[in-house]
Amino acid sequence: MESKKVSLTVLERMATLGILPKQGSYTDLLLVRELREQLTFSEEENNLLAFVPLPEGMVRWNKKAEVEIGKKEVSISVPMLAIIVKELKSLDERKKLDNDLLSIYTLFVLDRKE
Repeated sequence: MESKKVSLTVLERMATLGILPKQGSYTDLLLVRELREQLTFSEEENNLLAFVPLPEGMVRWNKKAEVEIGKKEVSISVPMLAIIVKELKSLDERKKLDNDLLSIYTLFVLDRKE
């Protein structure tokens, strides 16, 4: 299956995880599970980044460790990409995009080559 390799920052990984649907068809949920596994932070990353939950659902992490870890390359299949794009476009249409989603909207929707 054809896939697109993308390099994502910590914020982009978290933002993408945050928009993935929790319900859908059996096939879609299998794709979402595979995508979550790629985006999720390893135990080592969790320890280095030292995530701290803040009020209103926000999260803070060690920015120096983020530089050390760098971006993570993720392989996203065409069907996975379709799920991400659908969710982002839905948020856009409902005017529910926020600043944390701008870079992934640009990456997955605006920069997408048909």
